[in-house]
Amino acid sequence: EDASRAQGVVPNGAGAYWTGYDECCRCGNAAGNFSGLSPCWASAGANTSFRACCTFYGDATALPSLPCWRDAGGLRRVIELRLLGRQWNFKQSVSDASNIHVVMPRVLWPTAYALAAYLAQTSERHLMGRHVVELGCGLAFPAMVASLLGAAQVIASDSDRVGLRLAEAHAARSLPDRVRDRFTTRCVDFRNIMAVATLAPADVVLCAGQMYDATLLEPLLRALLALCARGCLVFMAMGGAWPPGQSLAYEFLNMVAGAFSVQEAFRCEDRGFVHHFSGIGCVMLAYRRQKK
Repeated sequence: EDASRAQGVVPNGAGAYWTGYDECCRCGNAAGNFSGLSPCWASAGANTSFRACCTFYGDATALPSLPCWRDAGGLRRVIELRLLGRQWNFKQSVSDASNIHVVMPRVLWPTAYALAAYLAQTSERHLMGRHVVELGCGLAFPAMVASLLGAAQVIASDSDRVGLRLAEAHAARSLPDRVRDRFTTRCVDFRNIMAVATLAPADVVLCAGQMYDATLLEPLLRALLALCARGCLVFMAMGGAWPPGQSLAYEFLNMVAGAFSVQEAFRCEDRGFVHHFSGIGCVMLAYRRQKK
């Protein structure tokens, strides 16, 4: 196997759709960094070219894709990208890159980037002067973008203290003082409804990812209901190309249908927020005020 890698032989399935992206571009794949290997793209269509996929988030030599916590040089500590005309440098904690549950809130994911990009292109009227809460924020990229777009108060919440410290440090480095004062973090697990209640009420709720575990759907719905009691908008980037991701996203949208209406829903890739075949959906929900 090692010899085949040295000769540039692509793993099985590497030329097909999102698996091709995953094997050919993703920094964190178990086989190492396959970015730029021509066999990956020899039979690929136009939308799965090296240029279209591997360089989506930046130059492939610097940032082949997200999540990016390991490349050919070893563990990756910093992610660099541009959005809203600004340079963002996210420090990551990847001391145990083999444990996905430890790494998850401490690195930047495609759903977080997609949600941040979605906010950057949406009308500022949805955020200007609003109280915004991000659930399961990790490095809190969407929450920081909301702060830049004029939100009056932004609370980035997560149950992982290491991820929150990374978010705080990045906000201190990257947000202007006038914006930094409107951004804060809170250690809150959205499965704890009493803790979530301390964040309410919210005008806007942000949520990226979370569609990887069916047991999170009901707590997430309860958290949204608690935060949105007086009415709110919910911006989400959800799903993914792996089998559970999209099915859980559809299941969640069915669950919330009684309380929320879908204002907008589209494939994030259609607006250039994520790479082709990511399977990630961008959604805006509005809370239906309940009649007394």
